[in-house]
Amino acid sequence: MKKILFLLISIPLFCENLNAQSNSIKAEVNECVELLSIVSRMAGYEEYSHTNIKSYGKTIDDYFAPFQNDSLIKYATEIRRKTSVAYDAVMSLAVHLQIVDNQVKWKDNIIANSLDDVRWKGKAETYVRLLSKFYTTTHFHVFFTQHEPLYSAFLSKHDDFLKEIDVSWFSSFLGNTNQNRFNYVIGFVFGGAAYGPKVKYTNGLTDVYSILCAAVDSLGNPAVNLWEFQPRLRIRKKRYFHWIIPQVIKPSSSFFCQGYHKHSVTVDFLKICTD
Repeated sequence: MKKILFLLISIPLFCENLNAQSNSIKAEVNECVELLSIVSRMAGYEEYSHTNIKSYGKTIDDYFAPFQNDSLIKYATEIRRKTSVAYDAVMSLAVHLQIVDNQVKWKDNIIANSLDDVRWKGKAETYVRLLSKFYTTTHFHVFFTQHEPLYSAFLSKHDDFLKEIDVSWFSSFLGNTNQNRFNYVIGFVFGGAAYGPKVKYTNGLTDVYSILCAAVDSLGNPAVNLWEFQPRLRIRKKRYFHWIIPQVIKPSSSFFCQGYHKHSVTVDFLKICTD
């Protein structure tokens, strides 16, 4: 019998919502994702210090320089040192937040243990309180809206790419996942990374996220990095584990002509073996 032990996706958790949304998935920019990414950059988190868009990185540094000594930045630096808040922990908190009336707040109706990350235990409430003050003090929304033309250029590129994804493969392989809502988010601060957090609600629904970095081509134009997109399935064959890459990009896709080989995102399913 075929045994799937777990699923890892470089655009994490893409497969978790496929049926109702299969024809309506759109890329988006999430203000809380950008906000926490920028705070992490200011606090010296290395993984949030390598934006692929150098001009955007310089703009961030120039705009937020007067706020470098803000209490939030000091607190973010402290919890990084004490509890190793880093990488996915930052994005996990970001997707649990919303902006209402120029304040950063927790989303409504999330279950008590939705943010199930020990690194935030006893620290998330203080962080969010300081974050809301930082958001207002820095006029962050003004900064965010000023860059909408930049964001839109990348969203358009990813929306074109999403039309090329054969999402039916996931539903046929993994079954019905109607309790999940899929969110495809582009982040502009962390270069070369991808995250897959979740938010669980009291009504039984789950928001699943694929958060990818904004990639550029050799000319600095918006691009889709197929290597970040590759879903990988970990399959057990006898005593060993094997990574395989299912075919989720349509063979006719023009994205295969952008410097990538078809075999890099395709697998021979006859090699998915049984115990």
